[in-house]
Amino acid sequence: MVQLISGVDPVLDSYTVAGSLTAFFYMLLIRTFDDIKDVDLDHDIFPDRPVSRGAVLIQDVYGLAIVSFCILVVVNVWLAPASIWVFIGVMIYALGTFKYFFAEELHIRKPVVAMITHQPLPLSIIFVLIHISLASGLDYNSFEMNHLFLLLTFALPVTAWEVARKIKAPSQEIERYATFSRILGPKGASVIPLILYMISAGASMFLAKHLDLHSSYFVLVAFYLLIVSYAFVRFIALPIPDRNILKNVAIVYTGLFFLTLLVYVFIRYQEAILGS
Repeated sequence: MVQLISGVDPVLDSYTVAGSLTAFFYMLLIRTFDDIKDVDLDHDIFPDRPVSRGAVLIQDVYGLAIVSFCILVVVNVWLAPASIWVFIGVMIYALGTFKYFFAEELHIRKPVVAMITHQPLPLSIIFVLIHISLASGLDYNSFEMNHLFLLLTFALPVTAWEVARKIKAPSQEIERYATFSRILGPKGASVIPLILYMISAGASMFLAKHLDLHSSYFVLVAFYLLIVSYAFVRFIALPIPDRNILKNVAIVYTGLFFLTLLVYVFIRYQEAILGS
């Protein structure tokens, strides 16, 4: 899709492989970071999680993190050298989140700081994947406004889900577990995913217009947005456990939203895609 936005035919080369492996191992690395950072807290308040109950050893999680990091470095140095500086910048940021940017006490004392510094993680992975794709082929294509729309389209729904899964009704809050609803209140926190969904949907519509997708795409996205808005507004109006289906709604919306865009792009450009 990045190459289609740039007006060139899709190319399958070493950068395609690098992008696929980078996406998987970067997300795996971030997952291991979370498990390592929260191991003591999880042991106290989430005893059923694999590491907490001893089903997975924390040493194995460390090993998986090291292997993931090494694979990421080797893959990008070997298969995607043209975009290596973007990769290095993103990895420095990711490693910074693991060490709380060397201000762990501040992050623990002020959860809002952790919220601000860690939430751009989805943006960072999409950003590096876009640049890996831009570097494929004979030329390193420039990052354009429509690539920014692509970044917002795919990164913001993931960020919205990250926020939604940490929104609780007051009676669901757990002591010592920092949630967005504890920081901002359930109503204030619930507004954030809604805003992110609206921005993402708007960005995708700009992309759809640029890519000349069928007009029914706009109708479907508007319908999805209406449904997810109803679920969030319903909780905002009365933040009780029975109405807190935000995490599940976010998962379903994000999956449908991504799938719909990819299907419409494939239908519109199937000859160029299959011909690559």
